[in-house]
Amino acid sequence: MRQDEAVYALCQKWQDILKLNNWDIVIEVGRPDELSEPDREGEVVVVLAKGEALIRLLDPNIPYDFPFPYDMEKVLVHELLHLSCAAFEPEDDPLRHDLWERMIEQTAKTLVKFQRRVENLESQ
Repeated sequence: MRQDEAVYALCQKWQDILKLNNWDIVIEVGRPDELSEPDREGEVVVVLAKGEALIRLLDPNIPYDFPFPYDMEKVLVHELLHLSCAAFEPEDDPLRHDLWERMIEQTAKTLVKFQRRVENLESQ
């Protein structure tokens, strides 16, 4: 399976889990300089009224200088969670926005960790 096929399969899996199958999602995998800010692992552009999203993720085959290991699945889930929460994004309040991002990040970490445990138990 090619990388782009694997990423779309992963996206479809998480769209099913998160009940986001009604969204049209395009995924781009690339370099850090292709994202809007240099310290991001991923980002999403949401067109809420149309149910469309563009998700940009870093290529996992490129070495990065991040303090924590890059986990593309966790980043994908983080960006997908933005779709469910897009209507509630606190854009005009930096503190509330930072707390909102932290909630999405923690939820993504928890969901991925839990799903990996489930898949590990199913494979035994």
